[in-house]
Amino acid sequence: MENTTLMNIYKPPLTDWPTPLLPTLSHPAIITGDFNSQHTNWGYRSSNKNGETISSWTNQNNLELKYSPLEKGTFSSTRWQKDYTPDFVFVTRDGNHRPLEVKRQVLNNFPKSQHRPVLVKIGITIPMSASLPKSRWNFQKAKWIMKTYVGEFQQSRKTSTGLQNSF
Repeated sequence: MENTTLMNIYKPPLTDWPTPLLPTLSHPAIITGDFNSQHTNWGYRSSNKNGETISSWTNQNNLELKYSPLEKGTFSSTRWQKDYTPDFVFVTRDGNHRPLEVKRQVLNNFPKSQHRPVLVKIGITIPMSASLPKSRWNFQKAKWIMKTYVGEFQQSRKTSTGLQNSF
């Protein structure tokens, strides 16, 4: 998309967010990266100081988090044998509070890394659906002999009065 601002962020795990946190971006913008912050809204059991800071920042800047708890985590901890999601995608909203259209997809494991890649598709995507081939006929091109059948039907209707009298 033309004039879209992309910001990639990495916060080391044992550091706190600086003040001011991040610059305010105008619409359209995408902020993505490894935030290393925990919040209950993102599937963690508890929130930490950094998670509370990011949550407040998103509310103050009218950002929307593209996250689904149904997706697999973006980080697979070998120590805890659990998946987490420290990698986020935030998008700005327009004047009507509509977020920028993006789709976030967590991909399969990346060799020699605990992080899974995240694919971000910008814009509206129209899904393609596979369909079975169906036979189609153009009835207007068929050589119909309807007039003959209609005439025969009307003639047989006149001669079969026994059926009409039975009702």
